[in-house]
Amino acid sequence: MDDDDGTHIFCSNCGKELSKYYKYCPECGIRIVYDTNIHDFRPLFHTSSEIRLNWVTVLLGIYGVFSILLSVPELFFSDNVADVIKFLAGQERWDEIIKTLGITRLDFVLSLQNVGACHLITGVFSLMSMYLCLHRSHFVWAFSFALASSFTILIGPLFVPRLENAIIMFISVAQFLIGVAISVILYTSRDQFSDYELL
Repeated sequence: MDDDDGTHIFCSNCGKELSKYYKYCPECGIRIVYDTNIHDFRPLFHTSSEIRLNWVTVLLGIYGVFSILLSVPELFFSDNVADVIKFLAGQERWDEIIKTLGITRLDFVLSLQNVGACHLITGVFSLMSMYLCLHRSHFVWAFSFALASSFTILIGPLFVPRLENAIIMFISVAQFLIGVAISVILYTSRDQFSDYELL
């Protein structure tokens, strides 16, 4: 559309020609911020912000599914996991591990279940964030769920004081760092959400 001075402006998300009076793009619904997401020409390719959000959506899905898959054996087969560890380590080594950690077999099983519950909650939060990213709506909720999924993963190992399993701590810390990185990338792509406000 021609503005008063005869120039054309276009949405950077979908390329629709806009009037300077629009607050939202009528085509894709993105909020128009005139100093950041309009162009004097029609974009011929996806913006870097849109590409980042697409990647974040995929990563949130992978992160969520991975967390849920980790939670299944920890929650529902923790007894069997303890038996497998006992079998692989041998009875003498198992007794030594239990004595060193100062826990009983039941404590070990309960610790696995706590970590599994945290993995399950992390996965659900991550998939909820992914769903909102797919629909490009409710940025604050999408970001909150992504960030919550990062921090929830640390609850299991941190609040089970007698669980000193280095592998579980390593997986939890690695997932936490990956989750925070995904949340930061999601925040940088916030202008792609239809309800985006300057934050």
